[in-house]
Amino acid sequence: MNIKIRRATLSDASTIASIHIAAWRKSYANIMPAAFLAGLDYNDKYHNWRSALTTANAGRYIVAELSGKVAGFAVYGPARDKDMSSSEKSRAGELVAINIDPAQWSQGLGAALVEYILTEASEEHWSTLYLWVIKSNQRAIALYNRYGFQYDGNDKIDRTHCDAAILESRYVKYLTSETLL
Repeated sequence: MNIKIRRATLSDASTIASIHIAAWRKSYANIMPAAFLAGLDYNDKYHNWRSALTTANAGRYIVAELSGKVAGFAVYGPARDKDMSSSEKSRAGELVAINIDPAQWSQGLGAALVEYILTEASEEHWSTLYLWVIKSNQRAIALYNRYGFQYDGNDKIDRTHCDAAILESRYVKYLTSETLL
């Protein structure tokens, strides 16, 4: 199988929206309310992704193609956490999201996306890359642990996606000998 990572384009919005919904419904089936997951709307996601891909912002959007077909995506960019000093933020990046089409799980797509982002983080001269992951999402945590991300002791309750209180943990990978957190 041939995996290719590239920048997302506007023509990817439809596929990204579909993958986003399918990945969330499968990944979060026992984590987020069933009614919320069932109510994820393709048209809303499609318009959100079109907007994200056409609006200038600090976020970077990439897709993973498997044998020429988009099968996953990731979002990353400069650090956004409010508990970090401006100096820390200037040297840190955040892996915001990785979502893979559930029909393509265990094909190496998540690993390829993480490796690409780590290379980009190095080119950005970030000394730290961090991410937030749902505490009970063991599949994602195992992937991040394989690449040296470690739980930094910070947790938060996220209510931005659904009415339920979702517990997230912050993981960090130090990319240089200099530490930020």
